[in-house]
Amino acid sequence: MLLALFLLAFLGLGCNSASEGKIAFVSDFEQPGQGYFAYVMDPDGSKQIKLGEIGYANPECLKWSPDGQRIAFYGMDGKICIANADGKNLSKVGLTGQHLSPLFSWSPDGAEIAVVGRVPSSFESDIYAINVESGEARKLTDSADISKSDVAWSPDGRQIALVGFDRVSRDYRHIYLIDPDGSNQRLLVTVPIGDLLQQIRWSPDGKKLLYVHWITVDDMDVKSEIYLVDVEDGTIINLTNTPDIDEIDPAWSPDGQRIAFTTYSPFCQMRIMDAAGSNVVKLADGVIGGLGSSWSPDGKKIVFYGGSVQRPGGGEKEWGSLFIVDIDSGEVVDLIATGPGDYYSPVWSPR
Repeated sequence: MLLALFLLAFLGLGCNSASEGKIAFVSDFEQPGQGYFAYVMDPDGSKQIKLGEIGYANPECLKWSPDGQRIAFYGMDGKICIANADGKNLSKVGLTGQHLSPLFSWSPDGAEIAVVGRVPSSFESDIYAINVESGEARKLTDSADISKSDVAWSPDGRQIALVGFDRVSRDYRHIYLIDPDGSNQRLLVTVPIGDLLQQIRWSPDGKKLLYVHWITVDDMDVKSEIYLVDVEDGTIINLTNTPDIDEIDPAWSPDGQRIAFTTYSPFCQMRIMDAAGSNVVKLADGVIGGLGSSWSPDGKKIVFYGGSVQRPGGGEKEWGSLFIVDIDSGEVVDLIATGPGDYYSPVWSPR
């Protein structure tokens, strides 16, 4: 089940308007099996532009700047690569003597990227904010007893959420909040010993956080649920609460009214629900897959990785493919019509 978190998905549908943004994705279609590259394309699948080689085929490692003009992705050399949406002006930022986590987050003004830096061969890690122009880094945390694994900047720029665990027990997982200057660290969520926290997602208004809680059932099994926490009063709600089904990959709609997610029992299936966890609806029924959901800027479509298919010109092998589903009509379009190569990790631009 944990592997399902890293299979995530690719790209887009039959849209022609520039106002519907662009889609970034990961593929090896130019030389199948020879490494994955980050690309950007129009939502109708045209005008594909190569950005550079990527270290992970995972949407968590490929993120648009808030203004939709640039794309950051985790490079093969362990640095954060940044390029314009037209593929020009590729640059890199990193930390001297530190390994960067492939999980990172843009600041709302697009000036900095928050990322976890880890000392090699050590559990010691902290959060840094790196200026995307100068490469200068600010150390935001200095807590040697807490090892960090994820970071997310709030849309209003006022808070940064991070996931950490106690280096002493190495069991407790927590969500903390800090101010953008690194001050005022406070505990928001704690899960029981042996459980995991992953995939933290701010609501568009910056008032709530989604996260996936992996619950240890016994020595042989874990299950996942999607939770919502109010960052002001700390109220926690289990939005899915389905003992026999795993849920992962929560994604807020642009207006914050709905949440897309993936169920896994035993096959992946995309669904959406209201922000309160009600009115659950299946999408793209019959398509095996549904990982890595990413909403269109207008909130009318979702792009996702839909599993492996055979294609004309692709030989006998099945290749990872990309789909877009229209929320209202339910129409599903397979973007990749011909040829070999796997396609993963679709991320629709915010505008």
